[in-house]
Order: sequence, then C-alpha cells, then structure tokens
Amino acid sequence: MNRLLLIALLAVCQTSTADTTIAKIFDDDTVFEMEMHFDFGDICMNPKRYECEDVPGWIVYEDAAKNKTRVDISIRTRGRWDPGTARCEFPSLFVFFDQELTQGTVFEGQTMLPLTTHCQHLYRNYRDYVQIEYLAHQLYEMLTEVSLRSRLLSVHYKDIDSRLHRTRYAFFVEHFNELADRTATRLIELDDLDLTRVRPQEMTRFSVFQFMIGNLDWSALKSHNVALFEDEEGVISPVPFDFDYSGIVYTPYAKAPSEVPVYSVLNRYYRGLCWPGLDWSAIVQEFEEIRPRVFAKLENLPDVSGKQRRRVKHFLLDFYEILESEKQLEKNITAACREIPAHMLQPAQPDI
Repeated sequence: MNRLLLIALLAVCQTSTADTTIAKIFDDDTVFEMEMHFDFGDICMNPKRYECEDVPGWIVYEDAAKNKTRVDISIRTRGRWDPGTARCEFPSLFVFFDQELTQGTVFEGQTMLPLTTHCQHLYRNYRDYVQIEYLAHQLYEMLTEVSLRSRLLSVHYKDIDSRLHRTRYAFFVEHFNELADRTATRLIELDDLDLTRVRPQEMTRFSVFQFMIGNLDWSALKSHNVALFEDEEGVISPVPFDFDYSGIVYTPYAKAPSEVPVYSVLNRYYRGLCWPGLDWSAIVQEFEEIRPRVFAKLENLPDVSGKQRRRVKHFLLDFYEILESEKQLEKNITAACREIPAHMLQPAQPDI
C-alpha cells in the first residue's frame, strides 16, 4: 500500500475514534446545562419515606453536535428538608439511571448520582451556597485522587404536570462505587475506625482540609459525613462529603456541633489527631502548591454574588495566613490536635 495512503487512512481512523469518544459527566469542569422533567407534586418529603415511591422523569441535554439527547431517570429525595435542619422547599435528590439506557450518553455507566440542589427557590443566597459547596468539593479533588469528583450544573427544572419551570445551579457528585472502581479500593462500613490501618499523612491532609473550609460536622472515627475506602493492602482512606454546614458555605442553618467549643462555623477549630513523627512541612507544602488554583477556581464560579465571593476569598486567605505563620500554625493546628490514646495505635490482638 502506498505509504501516503496508509498515513491518510490512519489519520481518518484516529479522527473517527476521537469524534465518537463521548466525554463522561465528570470528564469536564465546565458548567453542564440540562433539563430535568418530572412531576413536582410527586416529590416525597417524608423523612421516614413511608409509602414513598421513586418519581419517574427524564433528563434532556445537548451533545457536542448540538443534538438533544434524552435519558430516562427516576428520582428520590435525600434530605435537607427536615424542619430541624434546612427546611428546604426543594430537597437534594438521588437520580437513578438504567445503565442500558445511558449507553452513548454523558451518563454512560452511571446507576445513581447524588444531586445537590438550591434548597430555596427565591432567596438569591441559595444560588451562591450551591456553587460554594461545589467549590469545597473541587478543593479536596486538588489534594488527592481519593476524593469524590463533582460537576457543576445549570438545571432547567420542568414540571410535567404544569407550566411551572425554573433554572437553578446544582451539582452532581460521583457515586461511591465509581470512586472505588477508579482508585482500586472498596467502600467499607466501620463503627470505629482502626487507626493502625490509616496513613497519618493522609489523615492529616484530610483534617487540615476540613479546617481549611471551616467544617466541624464530621467524624472519621465514626464515619459521620465521611466515607471509608480500603485498598488492596488493607489501608483505609477517609473521603469527606456534605459541606453545607461548613464555614466556607455558611448557610443560615449551619451550626457548630455541641461537642465543639466554638459558637459559629465561621470560627475554625482543628479536629485532627496528633500523629507522632508527622512531617508537617510536607502537609503545609501540599496546601501551598494548590493555592493559585484555589483562588482561580473561586474566581471562575459563574454566578456568585460579589459579596459572597469576597467573603469566601477572605475566609480562605485567613486559612493561608495561619499556614504562613509558625506561631499561628502551632496555635491553631499542630498544638491544637487531639491526643491519640496509646492503645489505638497498637494493632488489634487476635482472639485466642
């Protein structure tokens, strides 16, 4: 075969392959625009889910060629409407997919995705809260691949039983199973975390991140707002989620837990453990390295009000001022850590 013809054929094949490659939902960090159609009146707001059924619906989005694609879904409420917490008019959702129906779409391979929504329809600040909580997810993704990927969305909600519709920001978070597949780990459930099975450096990075965003509503030891993933060697990694109670987001319903000696989520309080022999300079360096991306990501949020953007910027600058000062670092983090009882650092003895 003529060499020039062979090169041309190879180029055609390569172009064809590239053209048919479909970017998946978490392969991009631009705002993903889509429509969600379902019967608003069928949303079940019962915290106990008595007699609740999943609500059928569908998603419509435009592909790269501007063709509209429909994907059938079902949805289920997932909190943030309880009178004791957020009192949301519009709750966050679980969105379920049929894998066979997602083939060839951006949702290919997905079975369920958590969707964090705007909570309140009319209050402008709630549009900001969604974007800022998404930012918190993005910050942890900068630090480690053992984190939940996320994608900011512009969702046009359409009630199939009326002409009611509205467009709001939301974001998808990766399913735990997908994270496990991607990182060669498995999701595990433990009532008490075995500290002999974790990496002190990783646990500290995780704890400093929580301090960075002013999150007090978590416990790695008790798996509260933390998922645990075990690798092939039995080492466990903590993965945080649910940041709406953090100081960086600062929702009206966010309160400091009773066991923490601060009155507001705007007051940072380090809840990490005191690991012997820890390389603190390496931890600080990790956060310094992502600093330009942190503030660039904040500036690139599409529709946060100037007031909220400035508040978040100053909140993050305060964190970096602590890292830059040896005195402040010691006072607020390295000397504020929680002592670990000696027996918790000893491997468990086998039963005789």
